[in-house]
Order: sequence, then structure tokens, then C-alpha cells
Amino acid sequence: MSDKEGIRRAEQSKAIVILRWAGVVPMALLTCLVVRYVVVLLGRWGMARYVDPGSLMWRVIDWYVIHGVGGALLGGVFVYVASYIAPAHKKTVATASAGFVLVVGGFLLFPSLLVRDWSAIVESICIAFGAVGTAYSIFSGEIHLNE
Repeated sequence: MSDKEGIRRAEQSKAIVILRWAGVVPMALLTCLVVRYVVVLLGRWGMARYVDPGSLMWRVIDWYVIHGVGGALLGGVFVYVASYIAPAHKKTVATASAGFVLVVGGFLLFPSLLVRDWSAIVESICIAFGAVGTAYSIFSGEIHLNE
């Protein structure tokens, strides 16, 4: 391999590293939102086949199961994808992204408490649990990411 090819590959790898660092938050946000909407869509579609949409059972399942699971996945997928995309320092990224989710969740929880939107309150709490649980699993080594 010539010196020019080695320099070109080094520059390319630096560019890829920079692009990966720049894409951590946008890709994590995009992925977690897509996963959350797929979970809500599948949950409501499955419920519509067996539960009357105007019933109390619909509201209970929608609020606590669909929004709870969707929220936990929202936080967990954000932390996992951010840590997976980051080219280095994956445990630090997991901790920082979980902190980011907690701060954003706290900002979203406050107006939900003011208007007493109980499904949003449950979802905000589940987002925090999903993010912290995934960060803990990455930090403790239960979830293995390539370093």
C-alpha cells in the first residue's frame, strides 16, 4: 500500500468517526420515535380487534400498557442506539444519553402534571425507567457493544 492510500484511508476513517459522532443524537431520536410509534400502532391495532374503543378497558390498556411499554422503549432505544452509533466511549455515551433523557423527560413531566394528563405522566416515568435500565445494562456489561 502506498503512502497516499494510507493517508486517504486515515482521512476517510476520521470523516466517518466525525459523521458517527454528529449522528448520535439525531439517529437515536429518529429510531426511538419510529419504534415507539410502531409499538403504539401495533398495540392499538391489536386492541381494536378485541376491545371496544369506548370502554374503560381500552383506556386502561392504552394508558398503562401501550404508553408504558412505548415510553420504556422510547427511553431504552434512545440510550441503546446512541451508545451503539458512538464510535468510542460507549459507556460514557450511555450514561450521558440517559441523563439527557431524564432531563428532557423532567421538562415534559412538568406540564403534564399541571394539566393532569395521566397518560403522559405514566409515559414520562416509563421513559426514565427505560433509559436508566438500558444505561445500567450497558454500563454493567449485560448489553455488549463493540468497543
